[in-house]
Order: sequence, then structure tokens, then C-alpha cells
Amino acid sequence: MALAFGWYRGAVIFAASTFWWAPGCGTAGSGDGGASGSATGSDNGNGNGNGDGATETTSPAATGVPGLCESGDDGWISETSGATGSGGGTGGAEDDGFGMDDDMPLLTSVYDINRDNYDTGQRVEVIDVVVTTPVYPSETGAQLEFFVQEQDSGPLSGIRVRTEANLPQTPVQGDVVSIVGQLRGQSGQQAIHVSIDDPLVLTGTTTVPEPIVVSTQDLDDPSSEVAIAYEGVVVRVEAVTVTNPDPCVGEFEVDASVRIDDRFLLDAMPTPADGDGFASVAGPLIYVSDNEYESMEIAPRGGDDINP
Repeated sequence: MALAFGWYRGAVIFAASTFWWAPGCGTAGSGDGGASGSATGSDNGNGNGNGDGATETTSPAATGVPGLCESGDDGWISETSGATGSGGGTGGAEDDGFGMDDDMPLLTSVYDINRDNYDTGQRVEVIDVVVTTPVYPSETGAQLEFFVQEQDSGPLSGIRVRTEANLPQTPVQGDVVSIVGQLRGQSGQQAIHVSIDDPLVLTGTTTVPEPIVVSTQDLDDPSSEVAIAYEGVVVRVEAVTVTNPDPCVGEFEVDASVRIDDRFLLDAMPTPADGDGFASVAGPLIYVSDNEYESMEIAPRGGDDINP
């Protein structure tokens, strides 16, 4: 991958000028209000760049991962019907008016995105949010994903970030980043989609916000006020009991309410028996939906997030 470097708000911008798709990945298509395109490419090349003599850290390849059960990738919509922004059918933000046909991103916050202040398809910029999870391949392997959160935390402070290809430098938990991307929606949820041309700016490091304690009963209904407010936020449930040890490969259910997801732990995920208890389970709260079920899941990021 050939990389271009620049300065932005005093930080280094990492942007890719050329790239190669990971195995099995193709150009992400989009339709008029439809789902984003499927991965159809077959290139097997890998790109490696170097920056100012520093050791390059590349992101994990966007390939399929066993154990991820929901098929939510196919439902992320990239364009909006009747967007209010002046960008017209693309749902863009504020066009620059100079005939360049390139919408400038709207400077905003994760809170305002989650308050539905912006349409799907609009380009946004969020500043100095903290990375709360590892970077991992999405369910179908066509994208990479991670979660970010406003540093002061609380309701509506978290959101999923999706990328089209390998990042030139992989963010880690505790990195502070500024992001430009397009809003994409699924079943009322928003994610920020970062294209290969959008800047991902590393501005520092900080402490990842502590998990917010929520009740599993409040998460039983994915449309509940608590579930909506804390989707994308790192939460913790306490004194839970396993009520289904194998609802899906690599997952288990607690309190007949919430699934515990293995997307970060994979083979390190515990395999409890029906009736086993946990003192606490923590991780980002994630809305999932497919043809068979709709649910909230918690995805532990490491061993410290699961306490027997």
C-alpha cells in the first residue's frame, strides 16, 4: 500500500493513495437507498508502506472469521431517500458550491449522530474520540470494524466505525482519533464508514472509559430506551446466569436476554454450561439482526471483561 502523509490539526494524517483488496474482498457498491454492494473481487495482493522510518502496523486482513453468526453486513445502507442535505440523491452534507461535486463533512459529535440529527449518507467528522475495542473483520469479512466513544462517555456516546480496506496503521484501545466518513444505517442504527480516501487521524492516547453498568432486563427489548442509548457504548452486566450455552457458534446467552459475542475473543471465548453464572461481563453493546432474530449482544474485548 502506497501511503501519503500530511498534517491536520497538528497530527499526522494517514491516507492511502493506492491499495489492494484483501482476499475475497471487492469494491463496495451502493444503490439508491439499497444495501451496500457485496464483496466480489478476487485480488490476492497485499500492500505494505513505510512512513518516516517508523515501524508500520497494518490492520488485520478483512477475511471471514469463524464464529461470527449474524449476517448484518448486507443490511448497511449507504444512501438515503429524500435526504435534507444539499448534496441531493447521495445524501451529502453541504456542497462547496464550486462545482467540485465533493461534499465537505459536517463537524459533529457521536452524541448528535445518535440523536438522529443527520441522515444516512451524509459525510461527518468527529474529533478526538477514543477507540474502545480492537479492530476486527466484520461478519462477512468484506470490511474491518471497531468501536469508538466520546471521552466523557455516557448515553449515546458510542458508535461503530467501518473501513473499506486495511488501514495503514491499526488503532488500538486507548488511541484518540479524529474520523471523517459517511453515515451508513441499519435498522435504525448508524455507523461511520471510512473510505480509503478519508483521513483517520491519531491525535493521542487516553484511558478507555470504564464500562457503564446496565441491567440485562433493560436489554431484553432491543428497542428499549436503555438499549438504544447504550448501543456502541462499553457496558457491563453483573450477576448473570447462562440460559442458553449455544444459541450460535461461539456465543452464549445470559438471563434469557443478551447474547455474549465472541468477535474479539474467538477461540478464547468461554464455553459455559446451562446454569453457570458470571459475576460480570463487559464489552461494547451491539445491536444485531438477521432473518432469525433481533437482539442486543455484548462483546468482551479480553479476559478482563469476563469474571466468573
